[in-house]
Amino acid sequence: MDELNLESWRYKRVVQVLKDYEHFDHIIQAVEESIRVPYKQDDAASDRRGTKVVSETQTEVLYRVETDKRIVFYRKAQRAVKELLNECDTDTKTIINELYIPRYPKYTLDGLVQKNILSCGRNKAIDKRKQFFKYLDAMLD
Repeated sequence: MDELNLESWRYKRVVQVLKDYEHFDHIIQAVEESIRVPYKQDDAASDRRGTKVVSETQTEVLYRVETDKRIVFYRKAQRAVKELLNECDTDTKTIINELYIPRYPKYTLDGLVQKNILSCGRNKAIDKRKQFFKYLDAMLD
């Protein structure tokens, strides 16, 4: 991890965000659904008088959806990755799209260089990946 100049947990967070990038919409939808339709255990005393069950109002549910830490993080991460991929050069896009976003990557960084998929050498490719990771890490904080 020394080559990236990121702490281990930061490197792992960036890689995990890139691996989950394609699934962010599904993850956000699942979290929203769990907030809107929470699991409630059957109450054995629910048929008795005096057990007041106050359900949340629609406004409270919408507020919880908008302020949930997981949803806020996933939306922020999705925006950050999309923004950085739009701004970076083609080699960096290729590195990220081939090595981190697919579930089963076909290549390694060396493979991308050897097959002439990248128009730069190995050291330049490492620098481009490192730069992308640093920017993404800064945007996630």
